[in-house]
Amino acid sequence: MDNCGTKRNEALKIIPAATYFLQMPSLGMITVNSLTASDSVLIPVQAAYLPVKGLEQLIKTICRVKKHLNPEIKFEGILISMLNARTNYAKDIMELIREYYGDAIPIFESKIPFSVKAAETWKI
Repeated sequence: MDNCGTKRNEALKIIPAATYFLQMPSLGMITVNSLTASDSVLIPVQAAYLPVKGLEQLIKTICRVKKHLNPEIKFEGILISMLNARTNYAKDIMELIREYYGDAIPIFESKIPFSVKAAETWKI
């Protein structure tokens, strides 16, 4: 993180409270700026292996921002999305998330199920 982080932090703090939705895998300057201006972060993660691997990088980025730019930022928690709870694969992914992050970051009990109807909306 660079020295301009302090100035960026001051400039971003004058923006009224807002919610930032971070979409992985983009971990560039827009993400860093959003995290610098945020009070907390809620991390939605798709119930699949590759998004969970990307979660590791996002958490590292958030921790670096916390250390260098915004010591006040907190983890609201991890929200599992696009979940097909009937499959063993999804159960394994949820267990993996709980095992790796459950002690350090809250994991919401509520989950967003996979919706075929939502997936088909691109046809409209």
